[in-house]
Amino acid sequence: VGDKRKRVLDPDDMAKGAAIAHKFLHEFSEMPLDKMDLKQALEQVSKMRSDLERDAVDNSWLQQFF
Repeated sequence: VGDKRKRVLDPDDMAKGAAIAHKFLHEFSEMPLDKMDLKQALEQVSKMRSDLERDAVDNSWLQQFF
C-alpha cells in the first residue's frame, strides 16, 4: 500500500520530448521581451505553450510536465 509504480518511458519519447522542450526554451529565451508590449508578449507565450501542449499529447515523456 502506498507504493507508486514507476512509469516505463520509451527512450525515443524521451529524446523527442527533450528536443521539443529544448526548442521551446530556446525560442522563449530568444524572445525580445524587453522590447515587446505586455499584451504581445502574453499572446506569443500563450501560443508557444499551446503548441508545446499539443506536441505533448503524442509524447508520454513530455506529458509528465503538464
